[in-house]
Amino acid sequence: MKLLRFILLMAGLLAVIFSCQHTFEPKHVELEPLKIPEPFDGQLTVSIEGREYHLYLFANPNGYQEGELVLRGSAAEWDRTLMLTFQLAPKGRVAINQQMTGYWDLGLCIPFRRYLLDTGYPNRVEIESYDKNSGELRGIFNLRVKNEEAPFDKIEFTNGRFRTNINPFAFEYCIEG
Repeated sequence: MKLLRFILLMAGLLAVIFSCQHTFEPKHVELEPLKIPEPFDGQLTVSIEGREYHLYLFANPNGYQEGELVLRGSAAEWDRTLMLTFQLAPKGRVAINQQMTGYWDLGLCIPFRRYLLDTGYPNRVEIESYDKNSGELRGIFNLRVKNEEAPFDKIEFTNGRFRTNINPFAFEYCIEG
């Protein structure tokens, strides 16, 4: 009788363990495709002083530095373009290109009215996922820029998130003509 109880107890325990194991298995989730209007490649959200902005962006390989990606976009209320340039990696925190990251107007060959990356701030870009086959990239960022002409004038971009497909054409400032 004791042996039968022991066997039933063990069978019940194994059933519970297997049912719990099944419960915790990750479920496959289909991601919806990006629905971005032409000519943009992706979208970005970011907060400035607690106000959230949503914008479409362009995502191109850096034409000046192999292995880097350039994201650039501007919200309707902004008077400049946010440009994030960073090392492309499958996942994790990535190196930021300090010369090509900032908030500025893009001229024919050089940016002007520049807010440059504030190197005294813990600026961060982190890749959450990158699918080389589809070119889809997701990530997060926080950074602070300061006005080139008035360094006390600083803007913090916080809670930044981006999701984009990478355009195959390289980004270069200059428009030859």
